[in-house]
Amino acid sequence: MQLKIDDTGFCESIDTFTVKFGGSNSIDAETFTSIINNTVDLVKLSCKAVEPNAFLRLEIKATREGSFETIIDAVTRYATDLITKENAKLACEVIAGYLAFLKIKQHLRGKKAKEIKQKKDQAVIVNQNGETITAPLNITNYYTTNNQVDIVMSEMFTALKDSDRSEMIIEQQDSKVIFSRKDYRPMSNVIIEKSTVTSTIQSQKLQNCELIIKKPDLIGTSKWEVIFDKRIEVKIEDEEVLQQIRDGLIKISGGSKLICDLTITVELDDKLNVLNIDYIVPKIHGIKDKQEQMNFFDIQKRD
Repeated sequence: MQLKIDDTGFCESIDTFTVKFGGSNSIDAETFTSIINNTVDLVKLSCKAVEPNAFLRLEIKATREGSFETIIDAVTRYATDLITKENAKLACEVIAGYLAFLKIKQHLRGKKAKEIKQKKDQAVIVNQNGETITAPLNITNYYTTNNQVDIVMSEMFTALKDSDRSEMIIEQQDSKVIFSRKDYRPMSNVIIEKSTVTSTIQSQKLQNCELIIKKPDLIGTSKWEVIFDKRIEVKIEDEEVLQQIRDGLIKISGGSKLICDLTITVELDDKLNVLNIDYIVPKIHGIKDKQEQMNFFDIQKRD
């Protein structure tokens, strides 16, 4: 695990894991692409379970011969004033959650759990053979209430089942999970149905917020990456201001601040676990320039 401050003044929590495929030193491109894409999706889902507001990116650091091994860095970023013991080890916890998803799937052997019991912050999972394992409660709850986690893993092991790879080994520091060919078929089964749990939506509307711009989308309609206590992604719905930005009438750069209204919508399950968080900017009132922090632009054609 590494902790460093990048050249923009933000802190990065970095941890590494490896994915090794048993067999020859080369691998079918479609199989590799499918498994790596599923790996990325599964780590992102783990990040949502561990810390829904975290910004995460994955980097393929290197590949090594010896069956076929891929080294991947998981990087989480946050402002230096948000450094805490928990944030410092966030990347490590995200990878641990990813491994826990896989261990649960392997333990269940293609069938639904016979019983799941809570023991403090852990879940005791009993499979249909009466065997038990423990896993973090937040990871277990996220897995059992979000069938996308199960679908992603099923796709991963379907690709392995149809390949010539004898095993897949995933390692993080002292942790190692081994999946052999006998695991591929049962783990390719989808066993978590789409959740029918009733969710509740809570919404909060904030006015005149200051969001530090990190990565705007000046061309398309994707979300903007900003800082609001921590790094988040927001959808900009103020089409008038967006058009002025695209037309070059309003200049922005990384580090500028949006002065805007912000709507935060949180979806919770019946146990108050966070299922999803959306951030929407319905209206932009102004922009503080990076150098001239007190200079606001005046939006034309407004009330």
